[in-house]
Amino acid sequence: DDGSGGTMTTTMGVGSVTRGRCQRERRGDPRRRCAEEDGGLVRAHSLRRRERGRGVSGDEDDDRCRYRSMRRMAGFVACALMMGLNAREAAGANVVGAGASFPALAIAEAIDAYVATGVDATVTYVSMGSDAGVCRIEDYASECSSDTYGTENIDFAVSETLLDGGEYTSYPDLQMYPILAGAIVAGYNLPNIGDGVVFDAATLSGVFEGTITDWDDAAIRALNPTLTLPNQNINVVVRDDASGTTMMWTQGLSAMSSSFSSNVGSDSDPSWSGRYVKRARGISVASYVRATSYSLGYVIHADALAMSVSVASFKHSGSTEVVAPSAESITEAVTTSGLQFGNNGDDASRLTVDITPVTTNARAWPFTTYSYVILRTGMNGTSASDRLRSGATCENVAATVAFWQWFLVSDQAKNIASQYGFVPLQSEIGDLVIARMTSDIYCNAERVIGSDASSTTANATASVVIPSVLQSTFSTLRSIHEAYNSSATLATSDLTTKAAAISELVASNGMVVGMDLVDSPMSALSQLPLFSLAGRMGFNTASVLGLGTGTGTALTLDRDAAAVILNGTATTWGHAEIVRLNSFLDGETTPIVLVGIDDASGDEFYAAYISQFVEFDADFVIETPSVTASSYDEVVALVIETNHSVAFLPNTVLLEYSSYVSASSALTGTVAVAMQTYVFPSLTGDSCVGTAFQSAYATLSFLEWMASDEQAQGLAEADGLIADFAASDAVRATYLANIRAVTCDGISILNPASDGCSSSSSSGMTPLTLALAVGLGLFMIALLTICASSLSKSFFVTTILNQYKRSHPPSELEVTIVVTDVQASTKLWQLVPLHMNKALVVHDKIIRNAIHQSYGYEVLTEGDSFTIAFHSASDAVKFAMLVQEQMHNYRWDRELLKACESVYSEFDREAVVQQVQSKRNKASEMLMSAFSKAHVAQDDDVSMSPRFALAFNSASKIVMPSINGLRVRIGIHSGFCESRYHPTTRRKEYFKGAVPIAHSVSECATGGQTVLSGDAMAAIVGQMSEGVKKFYTLHMGRHLVNITLNDAAELAVTVGEGGDLQSQSRASSRLSFDKLNSDAQDTPHTLTNSHTRMHWTVPDSSDVESIISAEDVDINTAEGVRTYKSKMRLLVKLQREMEESSLVSSELVQAVPKALSARVGLFSHLRTVRQLEPSYFDAPGLDDMNVTIAYTYIDGLKELTVALKEVMDESIAMLNTCIRATLRVYNGYECREANGEFLLAFNSAADAYGWALLAQTAFMKLQWPKRLLTHNSARRIRLARRDVFVGLRVGIGISSGPFTDVRPCARTGRTEYFGHLLNLTARIARSAAGGQIVTDYDTLMQARAASGYNIDFCRDLGSFALKGIAVPVRMVQVSDASLLARAFEDIHAARVSEPTVDLFNADDAEVSSSIAHVTHRPLCVVICKSGSIVFEAMRCVGDGLPRDDVLQIELATTLERAIDALSCSTNPGTVNSNILVITDEIEGINSMDACQYVRRHLKLRSQPQIALVSSPAMRNALVGKFTSVGADFKLPEITSSANAESLENFKREFEAVITQALSMSIADEEERAGA
Repeated sequence: DDGSGGTMTTTMGVGSVTRGRCQRERRGDPRRRCAEEDGGLVRAHSLRRRERGRGVSGDEDDDRCRYRSMRRMAGFVACALMMGLNAREAAGANVVGAGASFPALAIAEAIDAYVATGVDATVTYVSMGSDAGVCRIEDYASECSSDTYGTENIDFAVSETLLDGGEYTSYPDLQMYPILAGAIVAGYNLPNIGDGVVFDAATLSGVFEGTITDWDDAAIRALNPTLTLPNQNINVVVRDDASGTTMMWTQGLSAMSSSFSSNVGSDSDPSWSGRYVKRARGISVASYVRATSYSLGYVIHADALAMSVSVASFKHSGSTEVVAPSAESITEAVTTSGLQFGNNGDDASRLTVDITPVTTNARAWPFTTYSYVILRTGMNGTSASDRLRSGATCENVAATVAFWQWFLVSDQAKNIASQYGFVPLQSEIGDLVIARMTSDIYCNAERVIGSDASSTTANATASVVIPSVLQSTFSTLRSIHEAYNSSATLATSDLTTKAAAISELVASNGMVVGMDLVDSPMSALSQLPLFSLAGRMGFNTASVLGLGTGTGTALTLDRDAAAVILNGTATTWGHAEIVRLNSFLDGETTPIVLVGIDDASGDEFYAAYISQFVEFDADFVIETPSVTASSYDEVVALVIETNHSVAFLPNTVLLEYSSYVSASSALTGTVAVAMQTYVFPSLTGDSCVGTAFQSAYATLSFLEWMASDEQAQGLAEADGLIADFAASDAVRATYLANIRAVTCDGISILNPASDGCSSSSSSGMTPLTLALAVGLGLFMIALLTICASSLSKSFFVTTILNQYKRSHPPSELEVTIVVTDVQASTKLWQLVPLHMNKALVVHDKIIRNAIHQSYGYEVLTEGDSFTIAFHSASDAVKFAMLVQEQMHNYRWDRELLKACESVYSEFDREAVVQQVQSKRNKASEMLMSAFSKAHVAQDDDVSMSPRFALAFNSASKIVMPSINGLRVRIGIHSGFCESRYHPTTRRKEYFKGAVPIAHSVSECATGGQTVLSGDAMAAIVGQMSEGVKKFYTLHMGRHLVNITLNDAAELAVTVGEGGDLQSQSRASSRLSFDKLNSDAQDTPHTLTNSHTRMHWTVPDSSDVESIISAEDVDINTAEGVRTYKSKMRLLVKLQREMEESSLVSSELVQAVPKALSARVGLFSHLRTVRQLEPSYFDAPGLDDMNVTIAYTYIDGLKELTVALKEVMDESIAMLNTCIRATLRVYNGYECREANGEFLLAFNSAADAYGWALLAQTAFMKLQWPKRLLTHNSARRIRLARRDVFVGLRVGIGISSGPFTDVRPCARTGRTEYFGHLLNLTARIARSAAGGQIVTDYDTLMQARAASGYNIDFCRDLGSFALKGIAVPVRMVQVSDASLLARAFEDIHAARVSEPTVDLFNADDAEVSSSIAHVTHRPLCVVICKSGSIVFEAMRCVGDGLPRDDVLQIELATTLERAIDALSCSTNPGTVNSNILVITDEIEGINSMDACQYVRRHLKLRSQPQIALVSSPAMRNALVGKFTSVGADFKLPEITSSANAESLENFKREFEAVITQALSMSIADEEERAGA
């Protein structure tokens, strides 16, 4: 191309290429430039890469595609035809791309490697320039009508030209993604001074502005004090064409220097007025610098490397460091500025950025930029149709995404890009691009999933010694072979001497190519044909063809003509031998300038070729060249810059630079130099084991692949080589046979089966011997199988199971769903959007790595939230622990950490307030103490770092443990759901059932916390033998979560033994509570609780009074009736709560990695609707180390299990459900359960007695299986019309006292107590009879003294000797008026002393007289203004109650005051005895938020029943949300202008609230008071 915009055909006997000028207009922004582009085809199967790099970023018109000759292009096309790309449509998707030329070689070679992986797709790329590619991805018909490049329809474009706002408006489905980064450098030529010259911003801008003209300028000398700089003018060379390289260079200098910005400016084609030397194309600039002393120019880094041009270093302002262009410094630039999307004025979501100049990082190369791929993302969310390439489908879109995802992660693409001078984007930015592609791209309104791209590292290396002239060819072959076989790679080294080659061959078991070129090879080596390489004379095209008559179009030479040039006989271009073949040079006297390499005899290829001239003419001696260089690349540079020059060059080099240097015709009379390969024919001993054998195998398999793969042969031939090993079918067959004949210890390396499968006769083994050998072998196999069955079973089962999990998505019938989410990500985006870009890339990478390690299946990604399916709950927890640890250990950006500290401090302060207000400080302190004790820690426990210490001072101020960086909350649930396969992506999708439940569990967590549902924990317990060592669990109680039963029960969730969620199928198991019929008979009521559906025969609440009579239940005292009624009301209340709740309840468990153990004390609350049952933090006794313990056991359990095995599982499940349901009434805490027998803890003995008495009555109301009631140990016993025993008979022992230690259970996370008290209580329980409640005397007296417990119905049993207890224990039977009919024989213990007639003797008088009879007065707190009509109306109701101590009503004007009041009024008896009424009268208090605030800041025992006074605004806000905010009742609005009817209606509603909240009848208050 002569720069005129016309065309020129360069011929080398086999093809041509046409070039023209870009037609698109500049769009205003100088970055969006019109540049001269190559119109040639860069085929999808392969362009070679150079070992030292071929490419630079930022320059779509740099000339990577101009480097190839017509022969090479023809070779590529021939190879493409050979592979069927142009002959027929491929079986898979066909992907077509076009655009920038400077990364074309890297992209094309990457395509070769990608196709070699065996994908079912065809990928092609056409190099035609950025603008031409952009117009095609937009719309060819309207945007590209004037160009003639062809290839009108494409799937992707590659560009350095950025889209502008108008283009995004016209084509909203386009998105740019960065794919490569590269550098622009200052190259120079200073004789006697190599690399090391330093410039800064001022000196570089001064040189290119023209204010600094000499090398010894003071400013340059100051930067290079150790160098002796010459007193010479600087020969400054610049580009004279519109260039992306120039654009990036001037943009950087303009930003660094205001003077340069004013005088030259940022432009792709500035005026460059002054004394500049100008050259078209980057390679010409590099050639000029290499050939011209005292020169300086800007070039792409790869061109500088290729031409061996010295490269200047750079010193940043204010820094003492000096930085050179390298992969490391380019990466630093990308890390510093590469994620600052939008700094160029574009929207940050466009992923475009101006990296140049980088001025804030002294280790970063300042002139760095990106190349982008442009993809169509689909018209999802609009009414328009997707703009696909003509004839393309969604399969093509998916294949396009798959290729680019592979490009961004594969080692092969990384190596290819690196060797072309690019830095591949495979760190955070590459992950971000992949994540954005995954989330951005849709087809037919469905998200496109490209592939599960992954990187594979080779584990075997073939060592190859080759002539330097073959380095680039083998570099290309290595890339393709690695894609074909990812477990092997090549390591190449230059052929120098025979000794060095043999040494390498012996050390590595590799191969040597061309050994005969340096010396005679060893006879012991196998010699195999490989390649031949020819050479020609390369010359300066314009200056030579313009000589003579000026009509020359090509230079024809043969051996004789070349010989006279090389030996110096021909000194002018008009020499007779030259004119003999080129008549246009007749009479020409212009001298020939011969260019050569420094040491011709030291170059294997050069020396071998010259030897042919010597054979023809014994007197031939090569003339000393006029100009020499150290490499062929440098020779080319000198030929380009030297008029009338000529040089002998190998075809591989001439092909590389055919756009700059012309080649003569083939030198008739010479032959190509054969380069054979040499390997050992056999190996023995140590060479046949370990890495030595792997290397031998990798070498031979590479040679076998090359001879078997037509693509490899085509690539070599396109590089100018002749594949001697494939000269004919016979030659190929012999070559392969020799390779496969190489042996190790007599066995073929490539085909060992051929040596082990010969007949018995050929091996010398008789049939009898063979049969005996086989029999003996089978016997040994059987013996080994028996001896190692358990080990082999474990290994193989685990291996097969893991392989299955990795290759199959989980079944919807048994799946664990995990949902992750980044806390407060929206606020973080608002604060630091650029840093959040990078952070989320890291986050996504950590998530996906953990998914891979734990065999998960990525279901859905929405923003920063992942939904993942797992085959097992243990895998899910392993995933969660990996994520939390890796997120914490990552080194986040400083700015992101500041933003996190700012945003998360709000949550941390709330956690502190929760700890203090709920009085959980002591619990957290003891928790951390437990985890620091040796008997708690596991063998592989990780010691806590001081940074994790959770400290408390005397004022109970909490120092929260730090959480580093982004905080991810994780929710896990096990169950089943529905699934389907997506019609386009063919990936499995999960929905309904377990999926929404997992989402709701995730919402319960705080950032940095992992929460499991009870079902997930139950699934994990059986799998925790190893996993339990890796993390701590902490029981967080039962909670209402924010998902309705209808949503959760979409799939008829069946809850059986071991299940947890309270939910029923809509179709068959809908929650229902039938009303009593008119005859006042007990009707079964269905209660669904934690383990099973349970039937209770208790009355409806509206008919409690009418059905209870002395005649009906044979209770002969008024006290008995009152007690029975009170129990029935409590049971009815439980029913009502179950009936009215529309939300799912679940046990929740927190899991924490042991390395982050301090977090267990950080999250004492969950973000649920309401806590229903105690958590570890609510466990009794943690404040004062005193607790009341209750043990339960089933009388005759062993006999019942043997006799009634078919119904005992159901019976025990019913019993467990009943115990857990009634436990809530008295704030009891379940420590553990085993086969229906419980260890329970209570805050007081009175609570424990109250629960035990309620439970004994409730047991008789269960609808036990009829088969159970036939057994003597469970039969129904009645006294008159009164039930005395029904069903399983449970003995209960209760005792209070101090404990010595407490810690969470390693398996369940529940609180475990330790000390003498536990043994004492267990012995008391085992001494009790079935259905009996027994306590020790001291505990009963403490209850009477502390709370005025009524002991009238208790009976002294005497003192007993208990096993393991040093002193006799005085024991008492606890009962009440409704259970007096129960009679028991002596308890199961040795009596030491008889009981007293009266429970209290003279010694108890003092204790009895000091008892303060405590009557708890329930509290009602009203949040409203002073003088509120609501408060006055409630006081009216309170004043009308039968007794003053029924209810205390107080006013609060702030939430904090209300919480303080409720905290100080904790009922030692039943739960929920206090009431909180919230109005919207106080400014700044939102009723719904206030309700949730109270639920999360009050300890469970202090939780009130909450009523909301619903104004119209509140009613609208509460639509569909009433239960989800944690409210219990609604009260109508009243105002100061309310009429009498409204006021009375409000009072009636409030009385109803009191009745339900306090589980009592106001009309019956006088009787209650008598009790």
